[in-house]
Amino acid sequence: MFNKTPQTGVLHMTTFIESLAKALPVTFSRSVAASHLQGILSQGTLANLDSRGEGPESVRIGRCVCYERETFLRWLSGRIQSQKPGRVSEGRAA
Repeated sequence: MFNKTPQTGVLHMTTFIESLAKALPVTFSRSVAASHLQGILSQGTLANLDSRGEGPESVRIGRCVCYERETFLRWLSGRIQSQKPGRVSEGRAA
């Protein structure tokens, strides 16, 4: 999902978001989101973010919390940060 250009080594997050846009249904549950994110964000992390008001906008269908594809992808795109090679994010070890 993450494609690097040979010249720069920069991750093409646009490709990642585009592949998710093709793969995700119009409306989907947290478990489907976690499955498609393949370990980047878990179902529990999404629930925790929701409880703090930091998660994507959601809708409830019965007891199931669901996301609408375009809203979810906009939220995810807003959370993506580029990182220069050799730098470590604040608070995280390499």
